[in-house]
Amino acid sequence: YAGALGIIGASSANVLAQEADVVLAVGTRLQDFTTSSWTGFSEGVRLVAINAARFDAVKHAAHSVVGDARESLHELGAALDGWQVDAAWSARATEEKAAWDTHIDSLRAGGLTPDGSLTYAQVVGVVNDASGPDDYVLTASGGMPGELHGGWRTGPVVRAATSGATMDLEYGFSCMGYEVAGPWGASMARAQTHPDGVVTTLLGDGSYLML
Repeated sequence: YAGALGIIGASSANVLAQEADVVLAVGTRLQDFTTSSWTGFSEGVRLVAINAARFDAVKHAAHSVVGDARESLHELGAALDGWQVDAAWSARATEEKAAWDTHIDSLRAGGLTPDGSLTYAQVVGVVNDASGPDDYVLTASGGMPGELHGGWRTGPVVRAATSGATMDLEYGFSCMGYEVAGPWGASMARAQTHPDGVVTTLLGDGSYLML
């Protein structure tokens, strides 16, 4: 794992994507944010796209696999039984991710800005560190999607207490105002499975006023 890919993602993932010979794209529409307007991969990359929608599986001249993401990966895993990636490539991913984490740490560190406010990165860091495995964070527009997409830490790679599916980043339609109504829906949807979880929404004044 090397971080989030794309124009608002982590430099660690993007550096590796540029050097990849083969890219397996699972369940993605391969739109501009993901591919950095198609500058994210090398010119000679071989792309394999797994998608339930044929229209998305054939994008960018990919070798298309039309099917359910989970089931397709199960079948692929069986076919690759015994195969391992080069150890140097895995080590490179670990190295790049560590460098990105150090960068995020530097953005989250420090005190208040001269006017007494926190930066976006600091706000995300505070919420990230305070969130537990049952909590959930949500955002959709402005600068926050970039902060969460590249900087939110989850799962076994996190040094904070966060784990599991903890983030809803609705950026596909750049829907300002979603951050006001969306948390209500998330709270209702998670009430049975995460009764003690807290849903936090991050939004700016423009999004708040538009809704």
